[in-house]
Amino acid sequence: MSLPGWLQALIDWVALHPESAGIAIFIISAVESLALIGILIPGVLILFAFGTLVGAGVLPAVPVLLWAFAGAVLGDQISFWLGWNLKERLWQIWPLSRYPQFVGKSERFFTKYGPASVFIGRFIGPIRPVIPAMAGMSNMPPLKFTLVNLTSAALWSPAYLLPGAVLGASMQVAGAVAAKMAILMVLLGALSYLWVWGSSRFLIRVPTAVQGSSITLFTSALIAVVVWLAFRSSSAQLACEDYAHSVHNPAQFLQTNIERQGGIVEGANMPLRYVGELEDLLVRAGESGLTLVEYGHAADYLRWLLPEPTLDDMPPRVRLHCYQRTALIARWYEDDSNDTEAWQVRLWPQQDSDRLWVGQLERLEIRSFFGLVSWPSGTAAKPAEVDWPAGFRPQPVGNNWQWLAAP
Repeated sequence: MSLPGWLQALIDWVALHPESAGIAIFIISAVESLALIGILIPGVLILFAFGTLVGAGVLPAVPVLLWAFAGAVLGDQISFWLGWNLKERLWQIWPLSRYPQFVGKSERFFTKYGPASVFIGRFIGPIRPVIPAMAGMSNMPPLKFTLVNLTSAALWSPAYLLPGAVLGASMQVAGAVAAKMAILMVLLGALSYLWVWGSSRFLIRVPTAVQGSSITLFTSALIAVVVWLAFRSSSAQLACEDYAHSVHNPAQFLQTNIERQGGIVEGANMPLRYVGELEDLLVRAGESGLTLVEYGHAADYLRWLLPEPTLDDMPPRVRLHCYQRTALIARWYEDDSNDTEAWQVRLWPQQDSDRLWVGQLERLEIRSFFGLVSWPSGTAAKPAEVDWPAGFRPQPVGNNWQWLAAP
């Protein structure tokens, strides 16, 4: 399927500037859910395209999902607030005044399904950005709306960003995980229903006047959180620029303390260093008996649902440093009879250099959520505490550890 030229240009730009992807996804998700202009934005197509970047490992999945979730919640909250305050006058404002057919469909849909339409409408085409405004006009209790908004957005963001994970799966993997996927979907639907039902009964006791004030406070708080997240992301970018400025020569690079900058949250210290051609280190890792691991496609992550997965079955989790993907992932087992625990090395290119590499050692193990979902979980480890394979042990240099280039 070929994409429109403007959309392909957007994807190419995000791939080159992943540090801006979070804000871009937040804005698109918010605008796509906004009553006034959401009907003009092909948000579904754009978010699906962003999902392909997640599957390719260019963007990390969790931050992308959180940004999409926050944007969807904010867009619906603003639409509800507009409907709550403007009432029918909202339909006279462009572009809603140009699309009366969408307004009519939304009115009939809301009349038929009532508050449930807020949840259902999130997943239905052009009426999606209009239903929240309709709920506001109908004086739906604001806290009840917010509750449904949060629940539906939590399901909406993965549903629109990660469909390729299922569509691209091989039949063998899809068949192996079908039972667990069905169980997870049933559990998720049941929990969502219980959450909305139980909280709604509590909200009956909250005066509507209080709820009206709370909608503004909640929206303001959400905006504040998004601003804070954007600030954290900017701080990470500044840290990456500082690292780049401080390592203009290999000697200084070997002594510099570097923490992994994954965007919003700072990671652990990365004490491993390598100066040289990455291909030489890859050859050494292979000769030392290490397994070189590559990122898979989005479909491969369905393997996290396999009945009894091993580490060899599961693709590694995406880890970015300064918005760059891991260049090397090498893994070895301390005990060959135990394929659920291993040591793992990750190496990233240092910014603005093709011969300086910074890395981290992890203790890798499989973790599980009630036996339904299993995933590889890494805990940062100290290089001095590890029994390294022969020929691959780095040498201590100050507080860091360096692999010496081949003579």
